[in-house]
Amino acid sequence: MGVVMSGRADVRECGLGIIEVVVAVLLIAIVAVAFLPVLLNGLRMSAVNATMAAGNELANAQLEEARAATTCVELQTWVAAAASVTDARNVELQAYKSYSGCDNTDSDKSTVTIDAYPGAVEATVRVTRADTGAAISTIVTRVYLGSYA
Repeated sequence: MGVVMSGRADVRECGLGIIEVVVAVLLIAIVAVAFLPVLLNGLRMSAVNATMAAGNELANAQLEEARAATTCVELQTWVAAAASVTDARNVELQAYKSYSGCDNTDSDKSTVTIDAYPGAVEATVRVTRADTGAAISTIVTRVYLGSYA
């Protein structure tokens, strides 16, 4: 006796069963969990880069102010002015400014040599996080000064 093929599939063979669907969802979940550390690391690095960019922007802005100085007295005023900024993540950054080359610390200007000006002095800006004190950036430049006062 022969087997008769009718061309219709058995009802139990049609479509996906619940087991196949559960296995497919489980495999997708395993793959997603494998990529989770990569995604979290990317988010963390994005936040760090945003803070570094804000720190570099603050440092460059401060150095532009230093470059605008034409005398040692103006450079001293620049150092005395506080500078800080809050980035997009609400992290406060502070700029610490210093210079070297304007050697006069006496009120009578006895330590300044007349031959030193016009000349260049070194200005430094160091940006740190206000909450942790961690250094974000340090930038050094030379500033041309025409005179002491």
